[in-house]
Amino acid sequence: FGSSDLGSNSAFPPTRDKAAMSCCNPSKLKEESEQAKNSSQPFAKGGDNDLSEGPVKKRRFTDIPCCLLFIASIVFYFYCSFAGISDGNVAKLVNPRDYSGDYCGIEEQWNEGQPLQEYPFMIYTLNLTEAFNTVAQTFVCSGPVETRLKNANLITDSEFEAACSSSTPTCTSLASCTTAAEDMFAQYFDVTQVAKLLTGEGTTSILTEMTKYFNQVCTTTCAASSTSSRPVTYMPGVNEPWYGVWKKMIDGASTLGLNTSAFSYDALPHSLCPYEAEMCVPLPGLTFTEFYHGYCTVEVDIGVLTEISEAVGDVLGEVAASAVHELSAGVSNAFGDVSDTYDVLILTAFVALVIGLAFLILLRFFVKPVVWLSILLVFLLLLVGGYVLYYYSQMCADDSIVSAASEAGLISVTNNNTCGGLYHFEEEETRNVLMYLGYVTFGLAGLWLLMVLCLCSRIRLAIAVNQVAAQFVYQTPHIVLVPLIQFLAAILWSVLWLFLVAFLVSQVPDGYVPKDSYATYAEAYGTDDTAGACTDMYPSGSTYFDSSAAACNATLAEPRCWSCTPPRYMLDYRFWFSLLMFFWNNALTVAAGQCTIAGAAGIWFFNKDKNSSRAKSFFSVCTAVKNCFLYHLGSLAFGSLILAIVQTIKWFMYFLSKQAKAQKNKIMEVVAKAVACCLWCFEKCIKFLNKNAYIQVALMGTDFCKSAKNAFFLILRNAARFGVLGGLGTVIHFIGKFFILVATGLLGFLMLEGIHPEIESPYVLLCIYCVIGYFSGALFMNVFGMAVDTSLQCFIATEEMKIDKSFIPEKLRNFVSANEGDESKGGCCSCF
Repeated sequence: FGSSDLGSNSAFPPTRDKAAMSCCNPSKLKEESEQAKNSSQPFAKGGDNDLSEGPVKKRRFTDIPCCLLFIASIVFYFYCSFAGISDGNVAKLVNPRDYSGDYCGIEEQWNEGQPLQEYPFMIYTLNLTEAFNTVAQTFVCSGPVETRLKNANLITDSEFEAACSSSTPTCTSLASCTTAAEDMFAQYFDVTQVAKLLTGEGTTSILTEMTKYFNQVCTTTCAASSTSSRPVTYMPGVNEPWYGVWKKMIDGASTLGLNTSAFSYDALPHSLCPYEAEMCVPLPGLTFTEFYHGYCTVEVDIGVLTEISEAVGDVLGEVAASAVHELSAGVSNAFGDVSDTYDVLILTAFVALVIGLAFLILLRFFVKPVVWLSILLVFLLLLVGGYVLYYYSQMCADDSIVSAASEAGLISVTNNNTCGGLYHFEEEETRNVLMYLGYVTFGLAGLWLLMVLCLCSRIRLAIAVNQVAAQFVYQTPHIVLVPLIQFLAAILWSVLWLFLVAFLVSQVPDGYVPKDSYATYAEAYGTDDTAGACTDMYPSGSTYFDSSAAACNATLAEPRCWSCTPPRYMLDYRFWFSLLMFFWNNALTVAAGQCTIAGAAGIWFFNKDKNSSRAKSFFSVCTAVKNCFLYHLGSLAFGSLILAIVQTIKWFMYFLSKQAKAQKNKIMEVVAKAVACCLWCFEKCIKFLNKNAYIQVALMGTDFCKSAKNAFFLILRNAARFGVLGGLGTVIHFIGKFFILVATGLLGFLMLEGIHPEIESPYVLLCIYCVIGYFSGALFMNVFGMAVDTSLQCFIATEEMKIDKSFIPEKLRNFVSANEGDESKGGCCSCF
């Protein structure tokens, strides 16, 4: 590639000795833009833009206002976050909640709920309404009960008709009605019947529908049991039309001569279950044990198990909690294995780094054959695909593809028979579609071949650049510490951010969801097409039947018994500012690593002695770090801020789509998702441009705006080179990460078998080794990728400067022959 291939204007404008103008300073932007526009001289030795000795050494502080803005924002962020710690409660994000949304183990509740600091555990009690509503309604609306109520003048014909108009009694005598009620009672409270209910014998197990048949209540312990109890009589909700009839029947049961014992139960005492008695009725046969942080998991009492067969018991254990216990045991064993084999873990981590370095050494030799074989393979696959599609369009019924090829006249086979109108695909339209698809595939194969021929020299350049980058990482192994430090810094920042943001999002105000009660569940929770009063925003609350609500009164014409519960968290302006700072700091961490690697790669690229000592290579890394943090932190902060703003807006669009979904606004939901998708694409473009701008910062010492502009035009003028390099880089990155992952996992497993043969189940350890391999691959390949991009920009600079070949890495020397006047080489469609 000659300099004429890039146009007359330099992709690397000259650098001034004066202080670099900040693009955060608008008063200087126009002057700087005019100077850059008029700068059309290519790189030249001895000038201000001389890179023959490596990246520019005369540097000034760039984008200082952006650096100060970042520092001020960080200070303000920590001030707001630490100020919010006193108002937030992280326990609200993790503690279990009862049926009304109150938090177990917490004193201060939403909407002045009862304090539950003495009740840190959550268990399940029987939902009497779901269990007995049907049988109770059938009982009270039966003919015998109706007769006795009317004879006692407790109800009129019109009242009974209004209450029981929707009920169709299935029992005709008082004895049969009482028996039906007692059978239902036994189903939930007789051990022999509870076993069938739990296993789902003949129906679905109620354990699979916990939220339907059980109430979540807070208790003092998971093993909540007591010799004392509270008596409770079943009562339907006051919003049921037959509530008044039922209450009169229960109040006058002894006078009416009715046996209502099937509707009387024993509830846990208030000391264990601080709710109304009807919410605290346990299901016999079920016990609970703590699983994690106050959450209690279901166990089955031995008294129930003795009533069922061993096979059914196995099913019951599976439905209930055996899976949870097996998981807990497996996790415990896995932690024990990791602790016992820590020596192999350390060795595997070291081996992963060695494998990564070894891969880059091998990459210098096998990248060329792998690339060309991949290109040939794609071409052959397109050809074969085209042939197969065309053959199938001509294939006879019950015939092979060879016969179809013969029928098409493409090959010669003896004793060939015609189809006689009977094809493998009977419909002519299908055969035509296959034939045309075959033609299209042939066309793609030809287009692929033409593209390879036209981009042949650029493919060769991309291969050479990858080989040079691999050589840089091999000769400068210290550079691998840069992404490692980045990773540790990102982990520390993420942990701190999560800790602080947890206090912010847990501050759900009292007015977040309405405190009113509603007449119907649909009004409170909503329907498929209509938003509910409790769920019309995101994060959404929920709803529950609140018998203690002031409006839940049987004397009202329409009792309102459905109340709202707030969500665990909310997202206000403080969260979005916090998210912006999270993205900004992460992007700045990445930018600092990229700029450091680019600076070190630039120093190495222009170093005459590519085989210099490791001490000198370490010095180049230190120089790159100094340039990055001392002179250009403001430029990196500026580029990172742009990316962080786009990322924050993108996630805010996703938030708005959730809001629209909660409000049942499908149009706005789709619009918000579409905008978020566009922003995602824009984010990828910014990341690509920023990366190349940071390379310009590292090489030229210019501010971010100027570096971004130079990088943009550099990419624009060398689009084919960057495109081929990007496509090739994706393939090499995948191969590298996969190779390092598999090799690390395999060697880790072999070392484990040799050092600790007593480990019976090494699967969890093998997964850990593979994760170590993945992170090692990501470290090396990210450094390698940045070195590739830097090497390409340095190579383009050597073209413009017409540097002597001795300055250029050996793999790239043949590509600058055009600079010496030989225009016959390096053409667009030439591979030679």
